[in-house]
Amino acid sequence: MQAVITADIVNSTCLTDEKLSRLMDDIREIIAWPDKIEFFRGDSYQAFIRQGTSALRKAVMCRLKAISYGEGARIDIRQSISLGKVSKPVDSVGRHIEPVFVKSGRLFDKMATERRTTITSELDPPFDLILDILSRYIDELISKVTVNQAIILNLLALNKSQTEVACILEKTPATVNKQIRASKYRDIEELISDFEKLTQKISEHGQ
Repeated sequence: MQAVITADIVNSTCLTDEKLSRLMDDIREIIAWPDKIEFFRGDSYQAFIRQGTSALRKAVMCRLKAISYGEGARIDIRQSISLGKVSKPVDSVGRHIEPVFVKSGRLFDKMATERRTTITSELDPPFDLILDILSRYIDELISKVTVNQAIILNLLALNKSQTEVACILEKTPATVNKQIRASKYRDIEELISDFEKLTQKISEHGQ
């Protein structure tokens, strides 16, 4: 099972051209080969994720990276994740018209303004209901993550230890630990783990 993410950067006009370019490069680094990503309309993109189970983790990492760029206005990413099977080789993300690509784009177009992440699949409605509840919960958690917390969580996502994070940011380990707890990082990680387990079951169900 694969995944397609359709997204745009919220409040990108509040970033300088240099910072927006850096953020886009950071997103490309997160969604790197063998996945594929194409930007369009300046601050929007669509990504093809070869392993659907990793889609939410990568989507969350992109959001946290965007949030870390906020200074005055809050920078974030709105994104829809569609899970399904892709039967043909993906040479160009923007030109691919298999259902999972189309569904991701249509889901994004229908997203409520306040939503930041929404997920759907090509399978039974009960799966979609569970995915929707999960995405609403993770939205609620990430919407409260501050810029400083996002910077710390980005480093944790790179497999840095709390001690290494404290050293890199020149903060005390106690301060870093406090920020991690306040960010609900453990809850976010548990939700991502739940998504990975659920999507594995979805993949097996679709076989």
